[in-house]
Amino acid sequence: MRRWVKDRLMRLGCGCWQQPGRTCLLAGWILIAWSLWAAADLSSSSPSRSTSPNASALRQAYRQFLQMPPEQRRRLLEFDQALREEDAATQARLIRLMVRYCEWLERLTPEERAYLDQATDDADKLTRVRVLKEQQWIYTLPRADQVALSEARQRSESEYRQLLERLRDREKQLDWEWNLAAAPAEDPELVRTAITRWVKQLKPHLTTDEAQLLAEAQKRGRPPYLWMLAELSERHQLPIPQELHRLRLVYPPVSQSRLWQFLRNELDSATRAEFEKRFRDPAERELALADLVRTYWQAHRQELQRLREQELRRLRDKPKPSK
Repeated sequence: MRRWVKDRLMRLGCGCWQQPGRTCLLAGWILIAWSLWAAADLSSSSPSRSTSPNASALRQAYRQFLQMPPEQRRRLLEFDQALREEDAATQARLIRLMVRYCEWLERLTPEERAYLDQATDDADKLTRVRVLKEQQWIYTLPRADQVALSEARQRSESEYRQLLERLRDREKQLDWEWNLAAAPAEDPELVRTAITRWVKQLKPHLTTDEAQLLAEAQKRGRPPYLWMLAELSERHQLPIPQELHRLRLVYPPVSQSRLWQFLRNELDSATRAEFEKRFRDPAERELALADLVRTYWQAHRQELQRLREQELRRLRDKPKPSK
């Protein structure tokens, strides 16, 4: 049944691109709309329905559903019925798969969309999807790897495929090591003690305005408070506690995808190799990722400054409590 659902998902993805002025994401909206509205009176004007945050979008999706060709509506209803027969966990996973697939389609260039639309059947469609996904994955590799793949392909297809598999194995291993480093354990007592000691060392150096800003930041919660402590420590050239740095609490978080691209494409080969070596060492893994976050912000100081200035404006513009 799950294979059947995936096959219908591919068919829905094909059909949506062939409809002028529509996007594949319509399929997801229609599924939700149909589930919620099929047995309902869509002309109802009850306050609870009219004030629903998604009511307008659902009504629009339902109208679009009615405008679809009969065969496409039939396939969509079969898909919905098959999805309902799965357990709740499988339903959620397949819906996430559908949304990711639709979002991926939306990001394709016109040339990639045209290539996909030239598929003669579902098997050809799936082959073309894999070709595009492979090309997109190769584009995320370090430039040196991209050049090596291009040169290997010029020599022979078999050599290209062998190198591609080695790179995939390497990336899977690094991704596994990366995920192991993604969630350091935090000792609340250690963190409180480190923050208290940090503030005690910093306070004698603060101006009256800086002390007031720090107090306001503390009221907003720990992340902005620690970012403000880091900003003030750098301003007064004071060290940042190593234990807080290791836990990646000092700098604003960086999304995994951005940090990954930074590691691959913005660092020189020697620095990247050193970081990858540290990621493979369990004793170094957490500190290596914390150092990479710090290195990212050191390379993107203007972005970091903008974030800090936004936080400062929020603190300064915070409305005073009414008396």
